[in-house]
Amino acid sequence: MTICGSLPTPSVTIGEGQEDSGGPPAIIWDWDDTILPSTFLADGKSDSTYLDDSLMSLQETVVKVLSRAIVLAGPYVFILTSSSPGWVHESCQLYLPQVVPLLAKVTILHSKEYCRELSVISRKFRRLYFSEDKGLKSTKLATVLSIVPTLKPMPRRVVLVGDQYEDVAIAQALRQGGVEARTCLFAAAPTPNELRRELQWLLNGKTLDRLLVDDALPQSDFTLKRNRPARPSGTIQRTTALTPDQEATVQEAVMEQLMNYGEGMVSKEHRATLAEYAACVLQTQTTVSEMVSEMEQFLQGNAESFIEWLITFCESHGLAHPERKAKKATPRGGSQRVRVSVYATARRRDEGDSVFVIV
Repeated sequence: MTICGSLPTPSVTIGEGQEDSGGPPAIIWDWDDTILPSTFLADGKSDSTYLDDSLMSLQETVVKVLSRAIVLAGPYVFILTSSSPGWVHESCQLYLPQVVPLLAKVTILHSKEYCRELSVISRKFRRLYFSEDKGLKSTKLATVLSIVPTLKPMPRRVVLVGDQYEDVAIAQALRQGGVEARTCLFAAAPTPNELRRELQWLLNGKTLDRLLVDDALPQSDFTLKRNRPARPSGTIQRTTALTPDQEATVQEAVMEQLMNYGEGMVSKEHRATLAEYAACVLQTQTTVSEMVSEMEQFLQGNAESFIEWLITFCESHGLAHPERKAKKATPRGGSQRVRVSVYATARRRDEGDSVFVIV
């Protein structure tokens, strides 16, 4: 099932009647780099034999995880994408053909087309979701906030899985409207093997089951990030050391700076978590390039300018920081202090793919 703009015009107020929500859980998947490794495929850097083998393994995992999601969430399984209508089916047929039959059991939402069509028929939608310059604030956000209230019965919770902050930042808007939301943020631009391991993590230990149906799950937001393997001890060199007060100063400044990097940073909770992570990166990386690489999974194209700002901030405040031209690199340490707890570490990397840490 594919939806562009055919749903009835909903009320966008979610909070009313949430105490009566007793339906099945809902799960909203991103497509590109969450189910299909689109960036890797577009780069075309892998030989055909490796690509065929890795896509076959990925395909088997995608079938398992989508099938399990359908069992748990029934009709409330969605694929939300900002791509053009037809892309999900076409790319699935080309790269993951065994997954195609499952697409008939999920609802595919093309957010840009959905919002374009809905804005034509709904004055209320235009007023709420268009900014002053007539540009849509976030088509994915607008689509979710328009569709969730139309679901009858109301889902008991909504789980969002994606590789961009935009995909999971939607949860904050849902929570503000009284909807319980949980998120899983995958690493950006994965290889097929990396994506397979991320999806397998959802299956291992029934993590997907717990995200959808466990009312007592103590953690609502999960992030899977790349973690480099440890280098020989002779290369380990710690170049920065911040006192607790200095670290707090850095985090406060980072909180403000992150507001410049899009709607995904509007949530104070997201910015606070990322500010703590940025302070940790500052203390455990010895080259600017290492720091940029670490932050790219969250800030994408803004990572380099962010690290430049962070180094400049440290210089102006007399705080320790890596030298811009340092050559040696320090591995990630065990001193990370992020708000969410470390739950597991994925298998050793193979064929050049990254190790993942789930936080």
